[in-house]
Amino acid sequence: MSIRIAAPGKINLYLNITGRREDGYHTMEMVLATVSLCDEVEIALREKGIRFSCDGLGLPAGEENTAYQAARLVLEAAGGGGVSLRLHKRIPTQAGMGGGSADAAAVIFGLNRLLGEPLDWKRQLEIAAQVGADVPFCLTGGIQRATGAGEELMPLGGQLNFNCVLVKPHTGIPTAWAFAQFDRKGAPLESSLDEICQAVRQGDLAEVAALMQNAFEQVCPLEEVSALKRQLLQMGALGAMMTGSGSAVFGLFEDHASALAAAEELEADGLEAWAARSLPEGPWVLSQT
Repeated sequence: MSIRIAAPGKINLYLNITGRREDGYHTMEMVLATVSLCDEVEIALREKGIRFSCDGLGLPAGEENTAYQAARLVLEAAGGGGVSLRLHKRIPTQAGMGGGSADAAAVIFGLNRLLGEPLDWKRQLEIAAQVGADVPFCLTGGIQRATGAGEELMPLGGQLNFNCVLVKPHTGIPTAWAFAQFDRKGAPLESSLDEICQAVRQGDLAEVAALMQNAFEQVCPLEEVSALKRQLLQMGALGAMMTGSGSAVFGLFEDHASALAAAEELEADGLEAWAARSLPEGPWVLSQT
């Protein structure tokens, strides 16, 4: 028995860092949105153990990989067994798009389904939170307000739909490094979380674009990020910002044709770029045998 799962990435329409807890996690204020740039995860049952492979370069294997951790926790909660995982990467790494969290969420969702759904939704979310702070959002998807370390979620409704261009600079930014830089040199934003959440609820894309902020941009060392933001605005984006801890940049567009044209122009310049759209959900089944 096997299953193929789509693992969609995310962008941050808003990101503020407000402090740090005793457990080491930072406290956050975020608006997270699922987008259609996806990894794919192939999951097959085996008698015992976890076998993991990935066609992406430079990714951790074994217990260090979030997909592996998710599989181990699901198997433990379901009473044992084994699984083979194969990960097909499309979401760029060190980009702030939650690729590792998306893969873990896809494993929780897909493996539970393959096992006959022994875990209810609450237990799946508990396992997601054990793997990482972004994994509960990646499991549920849509557009949500996130607080705490990112695990306290509030859906913002389905009024906002958008097209976007995602572009990855040549240099990535490791998440741990970005947080360390913020701790040294950054400061919390003057929060506009409530205002952007209201704009999302109203489906006001122009207002969302005007209110977007990312605290990590204070400490981003890459000139390319600022240049790409300017370029996206010149191409007609309503707003442009770095997502997450970086280094990927996105621009919000009114329609798919405009986003596609901008992505093709950036690709012609030798950059990794994708036209994508917002999605109302997290992982889904591509095929099952």
